[in-house]
Amino acid sequence: MNEGSFREDLYYRLNVIHITIPPLRKRREDIPILFAHYLKLYYEKYKINEKSIADSVLERIKSYDWPGNIRQVVNTAEQLVTLVDGKQITVNDLPDAVRSQPLSINKKPSLKSERVEYERDAIHRILTEVGGNKTKAAKRLGIHRTTLYKKLNELE
Repeated sequence: MNEGSFREDLYYRLNVIHITIPPLRKRREDIPILFAHYLKLYYEKYKINEKSIADSVLERIKSYDWPGNIRQVVNTAEQLVTLVDGKQITVNDLPDAVRSQPLSINKKPSLKSERVEYERDAIHRILTEVGGNKTKAAKRLGIHRTTLYKKLNELE
């Protein structure tokens, strides 16, 4: 809006309902459901027979943090559907990042990770409220603008 590439009145028409969706690492119970949905979608799309999934695969996908959120789940599902030749998807078929993360479904978040998550949510919420204006966002957050830029770079 500030750059004139998006009409302000249209922004306010679209900005009716604010929905906060926590990242997948905060709602691990959704991961197997989403994963199964996208596997089925790609089996149908590519007309491939469904493969069975080893229990250890489900453990791995549920314990993985999914930093790419749903896009990463979708890409992983498509990769497994199209590249696995056998009749079963095993842990060895998973991408290295998913396979190599230690199993820890019940791991407790650290104070640092909780702080970073809180800051990320606050920064994104405030930036949305001020229409992306970083100077206004920094002022609302009570930090200097350069500090906001540093935090944004760290969060990427």
